[in-house]
Amino acid sequence: MSTTVPAQEQAPSEVVDVHDFTAWRKLVSNSFVPLEVTSDDAGAFRGRMKSRAVGEILITEISASSHQVHRTPSLIAQNDKMYIKMSLQMSGSGLLLQDGRQAVLGAGDIAIYDTSRPYTLEFHGDFRSLVVMFPHSHIDLPTDALARLTATRIVGDEGIARLVGPFLIHLARNMDRLVGHSGVRLVHNAIDLVTTVLYSQLDST
Repeated sequence: MSTTVPAQEQAPSEVVDVHDFTAWRKLVSNSFVPLEVTSDDAGAFRGRMKSRAVGEILITEISASSHQVHRTPSLIAQNDKMYIKMSLQMSGSGLLLQDGRQAVLGAGDIAIYDTSRPYTLEFHGDFRSLVVMFPHSHIDLPTDALARLTATRIVGDEGIARLVGPFLIHLARNMDRLVGHSGVRLVHNAIDLVTTVLYSQLDST
């Protein structure tokens, strides 16, 4: 039996360059889940977002100047679609806060967060990051185990993460090749690799 590949998987990656902070705020919320976006220097802001949806998985490469992102309880109440987000810091640095923990991410580091609970992301200075967003059902980890790992820095140049990180970056740089059934399988394989990294992190704690 054949399976029809959704049309969005055949479309080219979407690239948006933004120099207006108000437009960036709308772009971020529309691309992911409802979010509050702030900046201490909105007048000098610049940002670029390249994204591709493969089935229910969204792969996004973000390059931007300083700003903050907040997922608040009131915004969570407005949206019943809950996801896991994996962030890989490609350059610059970022701070992730969730569940009473905070992770300072440098180039190559990985962290996960859950859109069903409040979180904050802070970027001070220019940065580039890869964000992979997917439904809870796509990750083979018990809920309680996943909750132990949010806002936990996974060092990019150690252990299994040292192998998985470059693969994820290569995937982001070749978004337009993620087409058809092979593209879907490749992206799901990437989620499996992230899950392996998370299990490794649990084993080390």
